Amino acid sequence: MNSSIKLSDFDYDLPKNLIAIYPPALRGTTRLLVLDRKNQKIFHKNYSDFVDFLSEGDVVVLNKTKVIYARIFAENEFGGKVEIFYQNMKVSENPDPNRFRFFALLGGKVSYKNFSSNVEKTFSNLRVQNFEFKILKQVESSLFELEFSGSKDEFFDLMKKEGHVPIPKYLKREDLEIDKERYQTVFAKISGSVAAPTASINITDEILEKLKKKKVKIVYVNLVVGWDTFKPIEEENILDHNMHSEEIEITKETAEIINNAKKENRKILGVGTTVMRVLESSSDENGILKEFFGTTKIFIFPPYKFKVANMMITNFHAPRTTVLIMASAFAGREFLLSAYEVAKKENYKFLSYGDSCLIL
Repeated sequence: MNSSIKLSDFDYDLPKNLIAIYPPALRGTTRLLVLDRKNQKIFHKNYSDFVDFLSEGDVVVLNKTKVIYARIFAENEFGGKVEIFYQNMKVSENPDPNRFRFFALLGGKVSYKNFSSNVEKTFSNLRVQNFEFKILKQVESSLFELEFSGSKDEFFDLMKKEGHVPIPKYLKREDLEIDKERYQTVFAKISGSVAAPTASINITDEILEKLKKKKVKIVYVNLVVGWDTFKPIEEENILDHNMHSEEIEITKETAEIINNAKKENRKILGVGTTVMRVLESSSDENGILKEFFGTTKIFIFPPYKFKVANMMITNFHAPRTTVLIMASAFAGREFLLSAYEVAKKENYKFLSYGDSCLIL
């Protein structure tokens, strides 16, 4: 077992002009770079063409999580705007049910990596409407525990009315009306995520119908996407990176459908890194899935033998991220990074609203 894996091994140059700032005009019209691991070949398709790689009895696994309006802007005592980015991590203690405690990232005109007196002033007496937000403590460099001057239900009612779609920071723009629809899958069902399972945001109702007509089985799991989707890795040895726990769910029925398909040597397509995390966290050493409702802190990095899915759709990920590292574990680091260079030359669009990879 390696005692050190360098973060710099998962770095590459990403030109800003290749980052997709907006979703495509029509959902499902992005491109698909196909990576054939067995033959070490790369070829170009459209996103909807992934259906062509599946046959009757194969299984597609999707994450049915739903993104909430996780960002809200409060005003401090000096009239400045402060962004509160709610995080769906459970607080261990909430002694007063009439005052909701939660974790959040805070953003304003000053850096919040050092909890100095200047930061205290910037983030003091935060208010939205008639509600106050009080900082209780700094948990990590950019993560804080806050107390809301109302109940949990009042907090989420306020977020529904005043909250914003938590589009990624790297887009460097305000969220728009279109993001309410497009930073969300068409099959989203269970609310709670603070980031979208973006590998599947280009799946349309028409694509789902094509899968059904081919008698491909579609099953759903749930992973409530949290901060770790975009939390930067700060350690050069990635083995020192701390993953937070995320809630996951796989039903007995879904587990049995996938297990039976594996027995028949069918293709199992995991759509997205969140799906892969659920499958790997819910299976035994032989890849047999079981019903599971709980949490996972799994961090997948090379070398890793995936036990369940033998195909994967995923986005083109940012350098030095946990999701890029996971994709490297599935495709092979050198093969994946060489594919990224091909994608750059062919003007593929990267990150959440961009094009995708199908790894066979």
